[in-house]
Amino acid sequence: MEHPLYKIEKVMEKAQDNIEDVDLLEDYIAAIENWQNAVSNSNSLSYTSSFGEYNPGGGKDAVEKYLLLSRDEAVTARDALKKIISILNI
Repeated sequence: MEHPLYKIEKVMEKAQDNIEDVDLLEDYIAAIENWQNAVSNSNSLSYTSSFGEYNPGGGKDAVEKYLLLSRDEAVTARDALKKIISILNI
């Protein structure tokens, strides 16, 4: 069984056909790009945090730093999703 968010980017691209206000199309595309970047960055930073203690100069402080940066990216992704939902009126 596939996860409902599997290939969600394609769903988002198809959803742009449902945008009622054509002037918002550019904002919608930017929000999708912001979401994709933030999700990718968050995943990368959280993965990096798992090795923070083992890297030179690492330690628990490094782990916490990467997790906090990952959280910031997750908040950015959430905000981009809010904008996408708003533009689509869903």
